Amino acid sequence: MNRRILGLAVLGLVLGSSVALARNFHCAGGIQYVIQGTKEKDKGNFDDAHRIFGKAVAQLTQCLKEDPNDSESWSYMGWAYCEVDSPAQAHDAFTEGRKRLAAEPKKIDLLNNNWKAYWVQYYNQGLAHYNEAKGFVPAIEGLPNATGASADSARA
Repeated sequence: MNRRILGLAVLGLVLGSSVALARNFHCAGGIQYVIQGTKEKDKGNFDDAHRIFGKAVAQLTQCLKEDPNDSESWSYMGWAYCEVDSPAQAHDAFTEGRKRLAAEPKKIDLLNNNWKAYWVQYYNQGLAHYNEAKGFVPAIEGLPNATGASADSARA
């Protein structure tokens, strides 16, 4: 009797359990590289961090070719692209990640926070370059503005 119960229990486990799907190892490796790169960046090892983020981009690129349905990897791909200063590719990855993670609020929050943080960083860098360039360009009062009026005539 005990053997029958044990046999039925084992048979039930075998038939009732589903196969656990493991994450593609390129996806897992790419995500690990992003985390590792972030830790190196936090320590001030910027050259090592940049190299590690480059590895993350390579691994995640392979990952998304092999398993484009790994939604979370799109978010990490955007993050890695930002760290290797490729904002156009980051935008595409973040956009795709946002579509795919729409039903997962915690993961979409992480994606949106990273996206906003990097875009603010790029915006501030752009402003700094603009302000730096203003010192090299002489102010010319007589140039027409968008309406065709010159700065001199606008004051009159």
